[in-house]
Amino acid sequence: MNKVKGIKDLMSNGRYKPLHLSDALKADGVPGNWDCYQNVYNLINGHIVPKDAYVLIVIAELLNVDLKSVIYRYSNRSEPSIEMKQISKPIVLSELNW
Repeated sequence: MNKVKGIKDLMSNGRYKPLHLSDALKADGVPGNWDCYQNVYNLINGHIVPKDAYVLIVIAELLNVDLKSVIYRYSNRSEPSIEMKQISKPIVLSELNW
């Protein structure tokens, strides 16, 4: 099993500390032992994957990121990238039946 990405880079970009995440998880009543900082550090570094989906929702709200990107960070799949393709033939307006 591959190690998941975690949210360490998002936490440091927003200048959040593990204490902020721990307080948010406890304030929202998320199941788990969030008084133990090792649990919070393991969650941030991606060493554990949350069993309760509400953890992901609280993380997305705290860090102000899309929930979908948080889900991808805690899954083994990589986030899909958007690929732009060039049209081989230019569209001419006279060719369209408007």
